[in-house]
Amino acid sequence: MKKKITLTSVFTIFLSIAATILMSCLIFVHQSNQKLEKEIKNYLHIASQLYNGENEKEVMDYFHSFSIYIAIFSEDGDLIQENQASNENITLSSPEMMQLGECFYRYSNVLNAQSVYVACKDGNDYICMALPQSNFSKTITALVFYCAILFILLTITTYFVDNYFYNQSILPLQKAILQMNIFTGKKEHVETNDLDLLTLKLNEIETIMHQKFNQIEQEKKESAAIIEKMNQGFILLDEQLNVVMMNSMVEFYFKVTKKEVLNKNYIYLIRDSKLNQAILDCHQNKKDSKIELNFQERHFVIFIQSLSNRIGVFVLDDTMKYKIAQSKQDFFANASHELKSPLTAIIGYQQMIQQGIIETKEEIVEATEKTLKEAQRMNQMVVDMLELSRLESEIVEVSEKIDLKQAITNAIELLTINAKKKKITFDLDLESFYFTMSEKDASHLIMNLIDNAIKYGNEFGTIKISISNKNHTIKIEDDGIGIAKKHQERIFERFYQVDKDRSKNSGGTGLGLAIVKHICVKYNIEIRLKSQLGKGTSIQLIFN
Repeated sequence: MKKKITLTSVFTIFLSIAATILMSCLIFVHQSNQKLEKEIKNYLHIASQLYNGENEKEVMDYFHSFSIYIAIFSEDGDLIQENQASNENITLSSPEMMQLGECFYRYSNVLNAQSVYVACKDGNDYICMALPQSNFSKTITALVFYCAILFILLTITTYFVDNYFYNQSILPLQKAILQMNIFTGKKEHVETNDLDLLTLKLNEIETIMHQKFNQIEQEKKESAAIIEKMNQGFILLDEQLNVVMMNSMVEFYFKVTKKEVLNKNYIYLIRDSKLNQAILDCHQNKKDSKIELNFQERHFVIFIQSLSNRIGVFVLDDTMKYKIAQSKQDFFANASHELKSPLTAIIGYQQMIQQGIIETKEEIVEATEKTLKEAQRMNQMVVDMLELSRLESEIVEVSEKIDLKQAITNAIELLTINAKKKKITFDLDLESFYFTMSEKDASHLIMNLIDNAIKYGNEFGTIKISISNKNHTIKIEDDGIGIAKKHQERIFERFYQVDKDRSKNSGGTGLGLAIVKHICVKYNIEIRLKSQLGKGTSIQLIFN
């Protein structure tokens, strides 16, 4: 261990020396360049004083013996004089001519060396000079010598410092090892220089920490698995409101993928002002909240909760309950409207009789019959509404194997009077077919379908009813007025009537087929409708 520390120290020394040499060279070069620039500017000053706008020969004679290049140019850029023939091609657009008084470094073809250039304007003329950079050999040799001395001093110093800190570190390391012995439950003697034991202890601690880390990772995976299997959406936001975790329910609800939103701001998930404000309130004020959100024909209840430094967003799909509540509101609104019509008619006829507007016996009898008809219609509507309410209440009822052949026979007997009024006959092809459901639901299902066929069938018409035990189907066909294609998708809605006047005259409430639909949904029965105007309607039930 000590050898490793010593080697590391030596390596550090070499790096320090290298850095020292580099910095020394840079400092030397900088100082040399400053000296060179000062020298050439002094020469340029002397040349300018000698020239004085016309004494180019005096200038050239003065610098004849110098290792320097000097050239004089006119205002138009023409060369007046130079001390050495050259192909420098210096013009007024050269860098040193463009920046008068500023030093510029480049290679000189005349001096055959890297040189520094500088120029000035003297009257209408220009003076340009170049001076080669000096030989650095003596300086570099001196620099190496001083660096060698520095290396020796640093090595000796490091040796003593290393030993000092090594000895000083033994005591606290001993204490550290003893603490680790307590942690690992072992007792071992610690020698003065036993750093290898410390390494062993550190390895033991590393092993234990690795085990703890694996345990934490396993718990994290288990938590993630639990969150993933939740039947509700869950989103976890960090302190910057970035999405760090979400389950597949959120992907399904908001039509996004984890790849699209993970480690990004939550606005990439969904943009909603109400949700944004709730999250910000939770982030800033640690305020938990509950909001409702409509998104892509779904209704969600969202809970935003502060979780230490993070925020948990729980998303509940409340679409079904919301639709049921909305449906109930619509139902009561429609029911109030539909009940109002027969009630208004009944009250109107009675007032006419009381006020003497209707006087004759025939008129009174006619008004009474109409009043009775409206009362019967209202009564039937109330009965149907109660039946719908029962179906929607989700009350568990006793189910048994019902012979649907017998249910059809019973329904026909009860509706015989209505059929005879319109001279309608039945064409039956019935097989015994048993299906598990409540007797009440079976009765309402068959009764409403046959009654509907009678109401909208033609006089002297025929209603065909067949049961296939093999195919698990019941088919009811009439040869009546039929249903236009635009109405076929809506006839199972509450209070929806294709021909309201005809329905009113026949005693229809607009709820019969809605009851049929509810029963079919309850028992997973498929409904297939075929109809053509003027040719009749066929309804087939498929019992799955």
